[in-house]
Amino acid sequence: MPGGSLDGALSPGVRALDVMVTATLYDPGRAPLLAALHLLTWLPGTLAILLSLFWLVRITTRGVAGDRALFSADTVRDLRRIGAVLTLGSLTACALDFAAKTAAARMMTVDAAMLDDLEGTI
Repeated sequence: MPGGSLDGALSPGVRALDVMVTATLYDPGRAPLLAALHLLTWLPGTLAILLSLFWLVRITTRGVAGDRALFSADTVRDLRRIGAVLTLGSLTACALDFAAKTAAARMMTVDAAMLDDLEGTI
């Protein structure tokens, strides 16, 4: 065996074909560094989700207020923010999400202009 020998640890007549030993070492002096590294693994994703939920709630409350409030520049800005924040996560999944939200934001911009024209006509 390249890493060591099991002589004396096994009963006579037993062979070890493949052995893998995993050890986790803990150094109390490095605990703050490990905690900071652990924080960096989940904090960005959690912030992206919380910000996106916050902006979605704002969009939803505007929708309850009426069409005029929903089809506004604020809604377009919030949709673009959601797409930008989620792009910071998984690049493959979020690229599609960013494209969809950008298209939705563009449609909302056009819809807002059409609503202005309609109100001007009536």
